[in-house]
Amino acid sequence: MRTIELMPYLRQRGIRLDFCTLSNDTAPGSLDSLIKQHGGDVLQCPLKLQPWSFHHRLKNILKEGNYDAVHSHVFMFSGYVAFIAKQANIRSRVVHFRTTSDGGKKRNFSRKGYNKAMHYLVDKYATDILAVCIGAMEVGWRVDWRQDPRCKIVYNGIDVSKFQRKKDISSEVRCDLNLPQQSKLVVCVGRLIPDKSQNVLIDAAPEILGCNPDTHVLFVGDGPERSSLSDKVVRTSLEQRIHFLGTRTDVPELLLASDCFVLPSKREGLPGVVLEALMANLPVVATDLPGVREIQNYAPHVKIVPFGDSHALAREVSKSLCRNEHLHIHDRFYEAFDLKTCAEKLADVYEESLEG
Repeated sequence: MRTIELMPYLRQRGIRLDFCTLSNDTAPGSLDSLIKQHGGDVLQCPLKLQPWSFHHRLKNILKEGNYDAVHSHVFMFSGYVAFIAKQANIRSRVVHFRTTSDGGKKRNFSRKGYNKAMHYLVDKYATDILAVCIGAMEVGWRVDWRQDPRCKIVYNGIDVSKFQRKKDISSEVRCDLNLPQQSKLVVCVGRLIPDKSQNVLIDAAPEILGCNPDTHVLFVGDGPERSSLSDKVVRTSLEQRIHFLGTRTDVPELLLASDCFVLPSKREGLPGVVLEALMANLPVVATDLPGVREIQNYAPHVKIVPFGDSHALAREVSKSLCRNEHLHIHDRFYEAFDLKTCAEKLADVYEESLEG
């Protein structure tokens, strides 16, 4: 979704984006119409194909599209994509690391061999190596990445215009959710999957409510963990205070109306939801992750707690709610994480690579 948001800005620089999905589900995706609305196309190359068939299909897609650049976001598998792009005579081959882990996959012998092979292909065939934060670059590429002139950090960008405070937004959101007007809202946005660790916030909820009885906790997003998380809420008898809102299209409004944002994740790259919460001037309490610490360099008031420590999480959230204030964000934060800044940096990468 964040890459799609860049499309209008890149078009101003004469750059069109097409998307190639590797999903085995070949049905039209929920974002296909939006991509086409911005002048792009959606191509399919399912990974379920036999290795040679996948190689042949992707190579043909790249050749037939007459592309100038290939930009791959699929962690170490991007090395293989860059190799195929080279065979298709693509001049600019960009590998982009977006996470600080490979999804928790077991580090067995075969996995280590796979990573080593993909690392070799990245080194040999990538013309540019990008990452959303220093932590992602160090995990995906190498610790001494600054010695490699191909490497650049390009932060995720956020559309600032979506977070302009509206006069009655707090009242409207509480009315829409059928919550008391005086209630405090703690919001957590993200897919309901194990790595997001929403269970830690549920564990912290009784302590938060003990200090702030008017609090309601909102989980925004959906996923396979919804049932188990809902059961956990029932077991703690907090059904009236913890709410699962599902997938929403009004996340900026929910953030603007809330009083504190929580990121309890085990793994992230540069968490865009933290950037969005800060754009909404929300106090943020987040797990100690490399990407979060990098954001903290631009927003020192972000509170960091150890992963899985529900008591530390509850303490910091309670302090934020007691302070009862929205924060002032410095200009350097907006300059670093503005969507237009991200688009300009990406456009520069493409153009410099092609000129070289």
